[in-house]
Amino acid sequence: MRIVIIRILWAGLLLTGLPTFSGGTLSGSLLAQNIKAALNGQVTDSQGRALAGVTVTVTDVQRGLRRTVQSDPAGTFHVPGLEAGTYRIELVKDGFAPLQHPEITLEVGAAVWFPATLGVQEMTEVVNVTGHDEIRLQTDNPKVSRSFSAVEMNDLPVAAGGQGRNFYTQARTAPGVALSTQAHAPFAVSGNRARSNNYLLDSVDNTDASTGLVTGRGVTEQLVSQEAVASFEILTHNFKAEYGRNSGGIVSLVSKGGGNQFHGSGYLYHNNSALRARNFFESAKPSNRANLFGLTLGGPIRRNRAFFFVQYEANLIRGGTPTLFQGLTTAEREAAVPAVRALVDLYPQIPAGNSRQFILGLPRNTDQHTYLVRTDIALTSRQTLMVRFNVSLQKIGLG
Repeated sequence: MRIVIIRILWAGLLLTGLPTFSGGTLSGSLLAQNIKAALNGQVTDSQGRALAGVTVTVTDVQRGLRRTVQSDPAGTFHVPGLEAGTYRIELVKDGFAPLQHPEITLEVGAAVWFPATLGVQEMTEVVNVTGHDEIRLQTDNPKVSRSFSAVEMNDLPVAAGGQGRNFYTQARTAPGVALSTQAHAPFAVSGNRARSNNYLLDSVDNTDASTGLVTGRGVTEQLVSQEAVASFEILTHNFKAEYGRNSGGIVSLVSKGGGNQFHGSGYLYHNNSALRARNFFESAKPSNRANLFGLTLGGPIRRNRAFFFVQYEANLIRGGTPTLFQGLTTAEREAAVPAVRALVDLYPQIPAGNSRQFILGLPRNTDQHTYLVRTDIALTSRQTLMVRFNVSLQKIGLG
């Protein structure tokens, strides 16, 4: 497994070119938008005076990666470029009791304010903080957005059936997001057109340059499998110029990565016509069934340094698709000249009592297979390298 992942990593480097430094994170030269989280705060003593020189250590609970900064003369500190996830915080200064917070959850694009107070040290006292109310109000960014955590991505309902699972249902719960019926343009944001949105995956643009539609994975219209999305943020108003391009909403998805512990999942979603009601416009329910299933696995290549995540998903749809036809009347059939009689006979007969237009259920089968491999390497405490490879293969046939 490790040899395969290393080969994929080097192949990704050759395909994408040499990485460049951007915002303190080693990333591809195309990456510009911020898909990370940040932790800010101020440290004071028991009398409310600012404490400078406090060592603030932020540890990624899942990956074991550490970031250390010092508070400035105003007692403030800033830790940018953090992956969405759970973190442990420790504050240490000579003469004061160390303060520890077991876990703080950071969502993609979030900047959490963490005020802390250190008391005078007595013997070997350590202050363990639980239930601390960190402030999530964005005071340094005027953007209007909605972030979805990994728990919400897993627990909130998503669209199913003919379109598989995707993030559309969740995005539509954000204020200012309205439903759209246009293909590959699932919603409109803040009164803009549905084609005015910009879709980013790990900060890489996935919007069609000519139409403005999302370049999704075939029938699901999903950039990657829903099971491979760690979290996402939808910006609905007042976002920074760094996003550029479109005036609608900005959808930023972040794919899953591995950690120090092996973890995986297996899933199956089954749907067929027997489990749903007849459509209002259908004279009879077409017989169909859909099975979406897959596997994921993530873990360490080297603890606290390199990690992998792999995923496979299949979306198999069998059954009929309602199709609108316009037939020929009996008089039109009889008036056909012999030269076109063979073509006329190919037209379906108009059912008794129907108009010229009618709906028939045509057999239609869809096979879609999706693969994803992601590797993360911590080069230093401030620089990470991520390589992701994903591909979707789809086959659609009649009968």
